[in-house]
Amino acid sequence: MFKVKQHDLLGRVGQLRTRHGVVETPALLPVVNPLKQLVPPREIRGMGFEAIMTNAYLLLKNMKDEAEAKGVHEVLGFDGVVMTDSGAYQLLVYGGVDTTPEEIVEFQVKIGSDIAVILDVPTGYPAPRSVAEATVEETIKRARALFNAERGKALCVGPVQGGAWPDLVERCAREVASLPFDLHALGSPTRVMEQYL
Repeated sequence: MFKVKQHDLLGRVGQLRTRHGVVETPALLPVVNPLKQLVPPREIRGMGFEAIMTNAYLLLKNMKDEAEAKGVHEVLGFDGVVMTDSGAYQLLVYGGVDTTPEEIVEFQVKIGSDIAVILDVPTGYPAPRSVAEATVEETIKRARALFNAERGKALCVGPVQGGAWPDLVERCAREVASLPFDLHALGSPTRVMEQYL
């Protein structure tokens, strides 16, 4: 699990223990498209990255049998920590996914994900308050339904939604934090982060 090694004010350095190794934090996880690996994960490992992130939904829809038979580490050719996302990004971009919250968590466990993310409902940015409220409600509902799902040895992530509405982010964070997830993540920051760059 997570251990703080040093801290200074609100910053901290730590270690995240998984079944495929320890990740020193803070950490940057390169995102690997399992369908077109422009930079092979072995090379990413050779660059010193301890962990990568990939999309379980793309694996489910395009390589299900192979991923279940071999596991995500062998399919990607990466012996470090692999975090899998649930397809929520596809939900945000395309408006839907062809899976259920239960199926995608079960699949992530089957393929041996070290860190699995539940299928939340991204708020997006910018989003009207009514949309943000609906995504928070549905994310909380799914988190409550899924926190008891079979996890195998995977660490399970409970995402926090709410977009640009601080009170909704706070509410979602409190609700999700009250459930026994191993990790928490702030969802839907992609556009904000892209603007920052």
